[in-house]
Amino acid sequence: MSTVLVVVDDGTVSREVVRSALAHGGRRVIEAADGRSALAAARHHHPDAVVADLPMPGMDGYDFVSQLRVDPATADIPVLFHTANYQPDEAAPLAEAYGVHRVLPKSASPQELLDAVESAVRASPRPHAFTEAGGSVLPSGLAVQHLRTINTKLVEKARALDESEARLATIAELSPVGIVVGDREGLAGYVNPQFCTITQAPAGELLGAGWLAYLPEEHRQEISGGSLATAAAGRRLGEVTCADGRTHWLSSTLQQVTDGAHVTGFVAMVDDVTTLIENERLRSAEEQQRANERFHGLARLGGVIAHDFNNLLNIIASFTELITEEIGDTAGSVLADTRADALRADLERIDDACRRGAKLTRQLLALGGREAVQVTSLDVTPVLREALAEASVPTTVTVDAPLPTTPRMVNMDGDRMRDALRGIIVNAAEAMPDGGRLTLTVDAVRLSAPDPAQTQLKPGGYVQIVIADTGIGMTPDVAARATEPFYTVGKEGHRPGLGLATAYGTLRQLGGGLSVRSESGRGTKVTVFLPAAREPVDPALTSGDGPAPAAATVLLAEDEEGLRAAVERMLTRAGYDVIGGADGEQALSAAAAHAGPIDILLTDVVMPRMNGPQLAERIRQTRSDLPVLYMSGFAAPLMTAEGVLPAGVTVVNKPFSREVLLATLRAALTTASVGAA
Repeated sequence: MSTVLVVVDDGTVSREVVRSALAHGGRRVIEAADGRSALAAARHHHPDAVVADLPMPGMDGYDFVSQLRVDPATADIPVLFHTANYQPDEAAPLAEAYGVHRVLPKSASPQELLDAVESAVRASPRPHAFTEAGGSVLPSGLAVQHLRTINTKLVEKARALDESEARLATIAELSPVGIVVGDREGLAGYVNPQFCTITQAPAGELLGAGWLAYLPEEHRQEISGGSLATAAAGRRLGEVTCADGRTHWLSSTLQQVTDGAHVTGFVAMVDDVTTLIENERLRSAEEQQRANERFHGLARLGGVIAHDFNNLLNIIASFTELITEEIGDTAGSVLADTRADALRADLERIDDACRRGAKLTRQLLALGGREAVQVTSLDVTPVLREALAEASVPTTVTVDAPLPTTPRMVNMDGDRMRDALRGIIVNAAEAMPDGGRLTLTVDAVRLSAPDPAQTQLKPGGYVQIVIADTGIGMTPDVAARATEPFYTVGKEGHRPGLGLATAYGTLRQLGGGLSVRSESGRGTKVTVFLPAAREPVDPALTSGDGPAPAAATVLLAEDEEGLRAAVERMLTRAGYDVIGGADGEQALSAAAAHAGPIDILLTDVVMPRMNGPQLAERIRQTRSDLPVLYMSGFAAPLMTAEGVLPAGVTVVNKPFSREVLLATLRAALTTASVGAA
């Protein structure tokens, strides 16, 4: 038969906790909320044991046990005290006199409680100081001791309560948010000073129902009319007109106070969040403004790109049409030298337009740091000299360039670095239309912590290039936008460009950085940071000189039909054998069907079904030593997380000339043969 237990506690939660613990293992538990109900249950069920709290309304634990003991029918029932108000050692003496088996704190674990109950059920009845005569307590001073124990505990609790109230009062008085405490009708009995400050109303006006006028409308409607019991918990936010006539954003949170079954009151917290709301609105407006600026920037970018490309396409289309007409007019006749020279000049114009278009696409890729770059270790001084020479600085500008005589090695793509430096120098020269001084300095620096002006730079060694001019300068707001694409810092109507924006994108992609400092009328200083290196790469490994290997076979993969045909003709005329197809799968099939050796894979990067890197991986499963040369106008699939090409990966950037393609191909084949040797 299962053990029957009575649990006596006026706290609903406490009873539930004990019931759950004791119900484990098939024990039947009967709950009682007070001593009298517990006595009735004990007389009716005669349980195996009783677990009782000590402080309870009407009849405490000692009174309950005394009534239990004087009744012969229940006198032998084991009792355990389970209390949070008495320590076991202070309750034990009197509890033992009442025949209580054990005193357990409510902090005891469920297993400790179970073990204590089992021990009490198995134990013999404890002796106690009661008789059956008249149901009274023996004249042994037990009642006096009972009263003294209760009085001592009441005094302790009263002092603890006073201390708790004092602490809570101090907390409420010093609270940075408004606090309101009231009854179950929603009427305030206390408001703290901060609530008075928030509402700008005296405490007397806020007591009772007065505080409701300063709640957000939603909370006010929920609480008014005595509906506190049904008011939903949670935060409410709304605009409230305070006593000084000003409108503030107030946030209110209301928590009901219950006795376990019924709502007895409430505590509300009210905070003035006007500043937060205004800041959020300002932040939202700034984000919207930035979004608009980005949109206008993209629109400006698209407009200028469309303008430039339309001009280039118009050149190509017009001269193609003129050449076609000229060829038609001369069909069947010998082409005179003068007409041949005219055709050659027209073709050169088309070629020039293509080169300008290629430069523009490279600049666009550099803006986002997605241009295919080949990082090598090189001396910055010769590159800076080349950039200065190519910038064609006017003679009205005095150039002061005390460049170092010892190498300053950096990790860079030489061509991209030269383009970036040339663009900065050109901008500086244009900022001095009436002449001035252009100063270039080069220094080795070490950053031990991220530069506040260059948060993307990692600590380490850098070569710092400072390009300073004495030109017209820029206002702070213009300087802050100097690296934006097509944002002109010149006069109204001056054509915007990509100079600083391209340099900024390129340098960031290569692990460097750029900062601009300027003052209107006092010139501009652009500081470039380049990652330092120790020694140059062996140029023999990157040289394209030397004859093409005899009867070399190229596996070609390119999805653009026209380009594939052009590349195949270039290679065939140079003496190469070409096999391949329009994508990776066709190239794999061509390689499998080819009986002879394949000397190199020449592949596009972005292709349908199987891209270039996937093709290289697949074909190297059977031809592990096959060198690979990529050709691409967008090499992102090849790049590392830092935006550079991995070591050993070579890309010929589209659009490329026949000369560049063949030189790069020879270099790749030469490098492969040197490595094999």
